[in-house]
Amino acid sequence: MRGDSKVVDTYDSTIQQTENSIANTEDSIKKQEIKIQDQMKTLEQDKTDLQRKEALFSNGAISKADIDGVRTKVDKAQLSLKSEQTELESLKQQKKRLQEQKQLTLRQREKAIQADKDNADRLASITTEIATAQNGIVKANKEIQDSKLIAPFDGIITDVSFHSGDVVAQGSSVATIVDLSGVKVSIEVEPALIQQFTKGKSITVINEVGEQTAGSVTYISPLIDAKNGKYKVEITVPHSPEKWQGGMIASVQMPRKLATSTILPLECIGVGEKGRYVLVVENGVIKKRKVEIGQIIGDRIEVLSGVHPGDSVVTSGISFLLEGEKVTPKEG
Repeated sequence: MRGDSKVVDTYDSTIQQTENSIANTEDSIKKQEIKIQDQMKTLEQDKTDLQRKEALFSNGAISKADIDGVRTKVDKAQLSLKSEQTELESLKQQKKRLQEQKQLTLRQREKAIQADKDNADRLASITTEIATAQNGIVKANKEIQDSKLIAPFDGIITDVSFHSGDVVAQGSSVATIVDLSGVKVSIEVEPALIQQFTKGKSITVINEVGEQTAGSVTYISPLIDAKNGKYKVEITVPHSPEKWQGGMIASVQMPRKLATSTILPLECIGVGEKGRYVLVVENGVIKKRKVEIGQIIGDRIEVLSGVHPGDSVVTSGISFLLEGEKVTPKEG
């Protein structure tokens, strides 16, 4: 009365596999619901903390950087909760598809039994239907897995290009996620200075309000930029929400190797017919001395020759002084 036992056993095996998948999915749903409850508790705690910090901020008890950090934490918790809720909905859909697949297989099993009793030739077709049912389960599970997008790092989603129900072509960007573990500072370095940068070297980076942070060189372009004739260098600094935000302008203290240890203010250097010079005071008399200069560093300049340790160099007003004039050095 049951028909071919092999056919029935095959269907029963498929049904058992589907029931196992349903049980596993139900277990995952329970775990996901617990996880969401924890996320909601965390979010509520963060919101309460934010309300408390906003009250303190309105009274001037804390800084804007303190409250910005709490707001970032709340935003991150909300995004995380939304992601977990989306995962829960995906699991529920998976359970629904598996249950539908089970019912379909049960109907096919009954039809197969009836067809086997009526006609033994139906066996080949039944086998094909079984394979189709099994492939349907595999396809359903694969579609669920393919619908999951897992980033290779933790971060905050700043932009979503597609939404539920949209058709997305392979290779399309569906979301933008920002890695907040570190901040990259990009600078352009002249060829004459590129040798002074090495990967891993510690560099001091200064933000717009003058706060310093130690970073390290993580990238040096092997090719010069044809547009500006400079090399691109990236410096990574640890992320700190109260100090760094994307798009900020930063200053970098560039490492330099000097040929000498003689550094003078730019105002000391004059330009004459015979080249650059400085005015030195020898025994109370001004004398012009030709110099060779090196690198310019901010408002100072490297002097390669012409000035010696212990020399008294005029630091300002050199255009109003003449060689041979007597002067009295001013102390302080």
